[in-house]
This record gives sequence, structure tokens and C-alpha cells, in this order.
Amino acid sequence: MLYMIGVISADIIGSQNHRDPETWLQPMKDSLKEFGEEGRDWEMYWGDGFQIRFADASDIIERFLLLKSGLRAHEGLDARIGLGIAEEDYESEQVKFSQGAAYVNAAYALKDVRKLPCLTAFRSPFQVLDREINLLLELASIAADSWKSATSQVVHALLQNRDHTQNELAELLSIRQPTVSAHLSRSNIQSLLKMEGWCRNRILELCK
Repeated sequence: MLYMIGVISADIIGSQNHRDPETWLQPMKDSLKEFGEEGRDWEMYWGDGFQIRFADASDIIERFLLLKSGLRAHEGLDARIGLGIAEEDYESEQVKFSQGAAYVNAAYALKDVRKLPCLTAFRSPFQVLDREINLLLELASIAADSWKSATSQVVHALLQNRDHTQNELAELLSIRQPTVSAHLSRSNIQSLLKMEGWCRNRILELCK
């Protein structure tokens, strides 16, 4: 079986337009903390860029949705995101020293974003998979790139608590259940979760 990891490389959009970096820096750090330990699992670089590593490549779209909703839950915050999966040649205790094709693919995917109509791109060792997932991401971006902060907060809470009912999410967020329902419907998250499941199974098929 081919063992592949997942890597996300991203940079914050419009960071230079903020006089006070804390308006986006702390929210970005808060979003990254749920991906593990700073230094080992994620790191910041070049002031407004960051990288996340995780052990299972099939988690890549789920992690993307979690990151996207976490960032956009903060008003005006978003990022260009490169998704990469491949093998890892060397795993360091600090992600910035780890090496392998997964890191290269994520970096090139981030460069690809500048040529695409959406804010996310994907690269893997399989050209057919790249075509499939990038097409799905382009469609997904119609919804995800337009989430407002309130909708993103509800989506993020759902992704963190997949077993919660809408009533439980409403209680968690201190809002009404009909409000939760409206935000989830507006977000198209159920369709995005179906996409995530398809991508997960497709990656697992190719890794056999």
C-alpha cells in the first residue's frame, strides 16, 4: 500500500491592507491551533503564510473545509490554499524541516491558485485525481468562497461536532435552531460533505 500524508500550504489574503497585523494574526493562530501543536504539526512563515501537516492523506478535503470555515468565521479573513498529498521522505519533529513530495505538491498547488478562478488548488502523484478534485474544488468554491462569518461559524461548529443535532449546535453557539438550519442550508455544507466523502474514497482507492 502506498502511504501518503497531507500538507496544506496557504497565505492570508490582503494581510498587507491591515495596519494592525493583530486583526488577522491572532484569529489565524486560533484557527491553526485545532490542527495540533505549533512547530510539530503546523507553522507560520513569511509573516502571513502557514503550513499544516497531517498523517492521513485521505483527510485532505475534510481539513480544507475545517480550515476554510475556521478562517472565514472571522470577519474579513480568508486565505489562498494549496492542498498536497504524496509520500514523505523525512519527518522531523518540526514540520519546517520535514521533506518529501507532499510538501512540494502543496507548494505548487498554492502557486496554481493564482491561475484559477477559486482560492484553492490540489496536487497529488496522480494526474487524473488532480483533474477530478480540482474540478470539484472549483464547484465547491462557489459556496465556500462566499460564506459570511456567521454562516462559517455554524459550519465550523458542525464540522467539529459531526454527531450533534441542530438543537445541540444551536445551544453550543447560543443561537436558535432555525438560525442554525438557515445557515447550514445557505452554506450547502451537506453537498460539500458528500464531495468530501467521494474524494476520501477516491484517494484511498489510489493508495491501495
